[in-house]
Amino acid sequence: MSKTVTRSPAFDAALHVIKGAVCTVLRIPTGRTTDRVSPHEGGGKLTLNAIKDEPTEEQKELIVTNVHNKVEENAPFKVFTGVPRDLAEKKYFDTMYDSFKVPDSVKELRLVYLEQWNLNCNVHPIVKSTGLLGDINLTKWKYSAKKSTLEISFTGKS
Repeated sequence: MSKTVTRSPAFDAALHVIKGAVCTVLRIPTGRTTDRVSPHEGGGKLTLNAIKDEPTEEQKELIVTNVHNKVEENAPFKVFTGVPRDLAEKKYFDTMYDSFKVPDSVKELRLVYLEQWNLNCNVHPIVKSTGLLGDINLTKWKYSAKKSTLEISFTGKS
């Protein structure tokens, strides 16, 4: 029987850091590119879509470096609650959304912003800054040309 693992503030923060690094290096948009997230004991998985080519070893190394540097930077997460959805969509379009839909009944959003890195509509708690994450280790890369997805497994505080 497998143990159920719940999301933690560190898990969600790690997702922001990893996604920002991948989007920067592979030059993909942040909006609508998160396909799936899955917490696991001691880490988790992030699956991104719109990945046309498998990342090269150099790109993977740069992503790892960018993740490390963002943690070392101790950048603050800014959380904005009660943001009117229509205002957010006017200003940011779909940049803050993942590939899964936020129900139309939701009229106010909670936005989590990591400056110059990632913006996400997210209801989950998050740590105050990237430095609180310690090491994030990217442990496995799984590319699917058929689905145009990249699944990244990682370990770290969770």
